[in-house]
Amino acid sequence: MTLFAPILNVNELLPDQKVTSTTYTKLGVLYMQQNKLAEAKETVNQAISIADKYNDVPRLTYALMLMGDLLKNKKEDHDAISYYQRSLDLSRKHHLKHREYKLLLKLAQCWHQLNEQEFQKCSRNMYEVKIELINKEGDIFEEQD
Repeated sequence: MTLFAPILNVNELLPDQKVTSTTYTKLGVLYMQQNKLAEAKETVNQAISIADKYNDVPRLTYALMLMGDLLKNKKEDHDAISYYQRSLDLSRKHHLKHREYKLLLKLAQCWHQLNEQEFQKCSRNMYEVKIELINKEGDIFEEQD
């Protein structure tokens, strides 16, 4: 039993159970920050299951991306790629362009040392998505860092 089990039990009282996926992803992020990778993997898997069950695409794509991040941080790039790719496919299907752009960048980072052709493909797709976003949202000045 984890320290956060009482929090997760409160989720059962929520009228909209699909939002519990967010609780699990946030907990997964916390575990990742604490370097508790087994716990992180377990909670993110739970988030994926819940979001998948309710067909909650925004939460599902986020949870899949988070699992990819977890695996990438563990130097398991090949496994991370499968989660990123599933999230990317859903993001494209549901026109989540900002998420698509972010996932292409993460995939490009994975492919960079593994496969030059896949890296180039991701980079090209990332460029095309960015152009779509600029055309859709307008080319406004971004805040300076």
